[in-house]
Amino acid sequence: MTLYLKPYDLDDIFPLCTNPLCLLRLEPTNRFKCKYCNEIFCSEHFRIYSHKCDNKPNDQIIQPSNNQTNQTGLPKCGKSDCNVKLHHSNKFKCTKCSSLYCLTHRFDFSHKCK
Repeated sequence: MTLYLKPYDLDDIFPLCTNPLCLLRLEPTNRFKCKYCNEIFCSEHFRIYSHKCDNKPNDQIIQPSNNQTNQTGLPKCGKSDCNVKLHHSNKFKCTKCSSLYCLTHRFDFSHKCK
């Protein structure tokens, strides 16, 4: 008795991003599913405004504005003219004023600590 296995198609293992202009093959770690249309996209096209999702809620923002520099929810450097987002590896808490600063402005003389 001979057992024939179905040959796997490349699209079954590594499907393409659903965006028709994207030719990226998606590895299991790089697949993102839109919660509104249930389509699978790459990391560049899974956001609602990137793939023009038809099932989006009406109150959803279509295109992010240019003045929203901190969409990730990460804190920014405490120096007023610095827009560096602080991660666990680049933030420093000043011992004098207890504010968070990036590594460039971590010294008291660089952020005019009082």
